[in-house]
Amino acid sequence: MDDKKIARINELSAAARERELTEDEQSERAQLRAEYVAAYKKSLVNHLNNVKIVDDKGNKTPLRKKAKKNEEISFYVRSWHGHYCPAWHYFKTA
Repeated sequence: MDDKKIARINELSAAARERELTEDEQSERAQLRAEYVAAYKKSLVNHLNNVKIVDDKGNKTPLRKKAKKNEEISFYVRSWHGHYCPAWHYFKTA
């Protein structure tokens, strides 16, 4: 999504705070928002497809998609002992 479209979304949002939008403006804003969300999701999925989990031995394992359940996608990795574990299991907090 280009900067002009994002600027237009921001213009319409600012106008909506000041006054009620016309039907044309509301439909334009809804269409631009849907386009923005789709582009964001596509970018996130592409990023996750390039993530590799590195274990203690230095082995790199790509994330794997779990089977869809209620349209939700979870990513799993294969651990060093051969079992599939949720990816969040490998992210340690400080």
